[in-house]
Amino acid sequence: MIDITRLSSRYKIRTLTDSDVDVILDLCQHNTLFYEYTEARPAIEEIRNDMRITPPGITLSDKYFFGFFEGQELVAVMDLIDGYPKPESAYIGFFMMNQEYQGKQIGSAIVGETVDYLRKIGKTAIRLAIDKGNPQSTHFWKKNGFKVISEVDVNGWTKLVAEKPLQKRIIAACGNDCSACLRYVAYPFEKSEEELQHTADLWMRIGYRDHVAAIHEISCSGCKPENWCRYRVVRCCGERAVKTCAECVEYPCKNIKECFEVTMAFEPKCREVCTENEYERLKKAFFEKEKNLSEIHGDL
Repeated sequence: MIDITRLSSRYKIRTLTDSDVDVILDLCQHNTLFYEYTEARPAIEEIRNDMRITPPGITLSDKYFFGFFEGQELVAVMDLIDGYPKPESAYIGFFMMNQEYQGKQIGSAIVGETVDYLRKIGKTAIRLAIDKGNPQSTHFWKKNGFKVISEVDVNGWTKLVAEKPLQKRIIAACGNDCSACLRYVAYPFEKSEEELQHTADLWMRIGYRDHVAAIHEISCSGCKPENWCRYRVVRCCGERAVKTCAECVEYPCKNIKECFEVTMAFEPKCREVCTENEYERLKKAFFEKEKNLSEIHGDL
């Protein structure tokens, strides 16, 4: 079972019903590009049908058709299927943003929180279909980590089946998410030389380095006590027999608070020089370290 209220920390989420059809229709009608590449049309009956239709073998109890709201404003609509195409998977049948909220990284943030929640409840993959030729949809889903795995014909329209594997997050002692880090190369997060070279260039652009580091220098397989660290976090955790700072009785100590502050000091520069995708990766890897540790601490 999916608790849709946990899919966003920013927006109110509720199930959409027939009484919401008009506002959903208005949102859809403003997304004209989407309907250039699909057999679907923004119409009341189609929306009502979307609210009730399920994939083969799936009942309505595993279907969630809901909206993200800011006050009374409908920000986005999502159709989420639990247990399709496999019990350990989830399927996004529909996702559309209010046009006024597009181009502001809000859609990616919503998808990111959805991914995090589904991973947390044990889902191993999310699948969806992209209308072939739609440049906006293709860019958005690829940017958010979905890879095309096949093509299918649906009533004469070609759909790109895309999937995002949900590997378990790897939270470092300081709260960094290694699984999202552009430097992290341990299995199954290996990086190509081209990717690491891009990361080395990015690190200098941001100011993490004063030179373009060599590939062997920029690649990382995880923190070790012998590695240089300004805050000695891994060594400190080892001395206290804990895996992360969150498990320490002194959390949050002065040392880790300083670590949080210095990390966030780079955030404005990252917003300035990074692409949207680069920023989102850095945010997950580094700028949510305090959030990650606080969640672990709260679960103890």
